Amino acid sequence: MKKWAALRRRRVSMPGERPRRRRAAGWGRTRDWLLMDAGAGDTFSIKNHVCGLSVRGGGADRRDEVVSSRRGDMLQTIRSRLRKWFNPGQEALRASEERYARLFNHVPDGLYETRPDGTVVAANPALVRMLGWESEEALKRNCRAAEFYVRPGLRGEILRRLEEEGEIRNVEIDLYRKDGQVITVLENARVVRDSEGRVVLIQGTMTEITDRKQAMDEVQRARDEALEASRLKTRFLANVSHELRTPLNGVLAMAQVLGESNLPREQQECVATIEHSAGFLLDLINDILDISSIEAGNLRLEEGIFRIRDLLEETAAVVSPRAEASGLVIVTDVDARLPELVSGDGSRLRQVLHNLAVNAVKFTGEGEVVLRAQWEAAMEEGVRLEVRDTGIGIPREVQELIFEPFRQADG
Repeated sequence: MKKWAALRRRRVSMPGERPRRRRAAGWGRTRDWLLMDAGAGDTFSIKNHVCGLSVRGGGADRRDEVVSSRRGDMLQTIRSRLRKWFNPGQEALRASEERYARLFNHVPDGLYETRPDGTVVAANPALVRMLGWESEEALKRNCRAAEFYVRPGLRGEILRRLEEEGEIRNVEIDLYRKDGQVITVLENARVVRDSEGRVVLIQGTMTEITDRKQAMDEVQRARDEALEASRLKTRFLANVSHELRTPLNGVLAMAQVLGESNLPREQQECVATIEHSAGFLLDLINDILDISSIEAGNLRLEEGIFRIRDLLEETAAVVSPRAEASGLVIVTDVDARLPELVSGDGSRLRQVLHNLAVNAVKFTGEGEVVLRAQWEAAMEEGVRLEVRDTGIGIPREVQELIFEPFRQADG
């Protein structure tokens, strides 16, 4: 016990003893530097390596050799541990950067980044090709954004809109290529602001629509030419119709004079047919004159008082000669419930009824053609007009074709 106490006092009274023992065990500058080099490594692993070194402490040369060898092993272990801990994040970051680089380099639309003063910060290969430059560096070195815009001042207008609204969408813009050729693009852009709200970058895309714009211009040009041709056609028909109206009015006037003279009954009927036919022809000419109003959307129906019975009988009288030549009978059937006088556009109604009757006679080989006027109970004070025949008819699957221009449905 006394011996132990004496040794204890000796340790306290000799403060330099412990550092000497640490150096003897292999601790010192080499070990301390080794731990410092390990940095944020695995403390437990470092401790094991250090303990291993202290156990093998011996001669100075041997000790330095062992320390150097173990130091290399330990650093390798630390690097492995660090890669294990931190590499997943680095790999994800690197993969993300590669993905965005591929997108930037291979997207077919032009991508760019510029500063408000027009300095080009970045341009992807698609934009470089679109503007006719050899490389991104050549584009950035020789041009500012405002120089591409064909219309002077447009770049400033876009900057003001971006400052106020933060973005622009699908703005159609004409740009100069390097060779002076003009192309049309759709531009979309947004601003990037700093912490104080100032615009520091403009990021955007450009989609070239030159071919599409040219095709649209050609379609518009063709449409304008078609409208002009239609106007010329309408003007021609109107002029011809006016020229036809004068002699036709003479025919009508003479027919009326003959009708009032003392002619035999058969001749009176012939004169009446001439008068009615001339009246139909005059209506057709008036319809031609109305084409311009129809194309302009200004067609108006004229209200008038007329007799339904007279309408049917006059139509039958006009088509009867052709019907009789084909061995057909023309029949008129007027519902007794109908009033004597009705109100409507008699001229338009006469034209429709006449066209239907002529068509019925044309496609009926034998039998009869019936012109019928019926009271339409489903309509308040309405009249239903029908033209029925005993012809071959029209198959249901092609009935809609009869309403198309220059189409005929065969039975």
